[in-house]
Amino acid sequence: MPNKITLNHITAKAKDNGKGELSIYGDISDVKWWEEDVTPKDIDEKLKELTDCTDIDIFINSYGGSVFAGQAIASMLDRCKATKTVHIDGIAASMASVIAMCGDKIIMPDNALMMIHKPSSFAHGNADELRKTADMLDKAEETLVALYMRHFNKSESELKDLLKAETWLTADEALDYGLIDEKSEAVEMAASAKGIVFNKLEIGKDTNIYKTLSAKGAINNMEIKAKLKELGLDILDTDTSDTILTKLNDGFDGIIASIQAKAKTASPEPTPAAEPTPTEPTPVPAEPTATHTISAQVEPTAAGAIIGAADPAIVAKAEAFDKYKNGVVDEAIKHGIQAKGEDFNEDRWRKIFDNMEIDEINAQADEWAALAKSVLHTGRTSEEPTADAKFKINFNDIV
Repeated sequence: MPNKITLNHITAKAKDNGKGELSIYGDISDVKWWEEDVTPKDIDEKLKELTDCTDIDIFINSYGGSVFAGQAIASMLDRCKATKTVHIDGIAASMASVIAMCGDKIIMPDNALMMIHKPSSFAHGNADELRKTADMLDKAEETLVALYMRHFNKSESELKDLLKAETWLTADEALDYGLIDEKSEAVEMAASAKGIVFNKLEIGKDTNIYKTLSAKGAINNMEIKAKLKELGLDILDTDTSDTILTKLNDGFDGIIASIQAKAKTASPEPTPAAEPTPTEPTPVPAEPTATHTISAQVEPTAAGAIIGAADPAIVAKAEAFDKYKNGVVDEAIKHGIQAKGEDFNEDRWRKIFDNMEIDEINAQADEWAALAKSVLHTGRTSEEPTADAKFKINFNDIV
């Protein structure tokens, strides 16, 4: 059973000029186990609020649920004499997709999903009782097929094959099968701690919906857009791969110039190390290649994840950013080892740094450098940390 999400699960609103709205957000259920469950009783009560409406917009965002509850809701919508326009706000899965078929017109956003499958049930008992359950499911499937065939523009056998395969459909695929009448603009999708929020419906990483979106590239594209926004590019939710590439070509040079300018001002010449006092151990000279002081509000690895076969020049610039961040990470790890010794878990920290900004990595490196220096003065190590070393990188050599 999918994770329960707290939503305004069902609302109805009558507007002027005979217009009305009905929102179905939540699982379809025979009884109200959870506040966000949508039952036939809920629908009956809400439709009574829309009795005088001649046109009703129905908004659906649901994983589906009970076959019999869904059939009851479909029957109620069929009895409603108003002209019904169904909007699939994000997900219309299982019985929610069946309810959508009650619309006189069905509209689906470009990045929404519809899922259709055979009805299923739990059963126990002897062989005769199990056969009765199987017969009941066959009859239930026929009623679902009849509802889908109101819109499906291919053969009934093809529809049954799709149901048997438990088929997830994009807006383009649903349009091709006639299950929707038109596409609309993409709906809101954003990252969350549990997975993603798909037009206010939170989807956990352990669900089939999340895996399906990920396989289709929807989640990766969303994350890339978010990273590119951090780089300062004006990326919109409606941007396609082509428009993003155009913006990258136009904007990346400016981003690199900005980082180069920050590098020049944030990387002063290293100050000579002070002469050690007779009571202190002789310090080991620092490697001249160290640094962690350059500050840049970017996530360089995001650039390397941009769209597969990008312009070679863009890929080269992305690799330059990767090289820059890797140098900062290596220097931070060096300070961590000096500060913690055998207790330092390098693999763990490299994974943590993958999700951190450059300034955050620098701050952690400074903390470890200070700790390493204090450890030195207590006589617990014989190596002087390279706290005063500066990480220098010539972008002209790598960009």
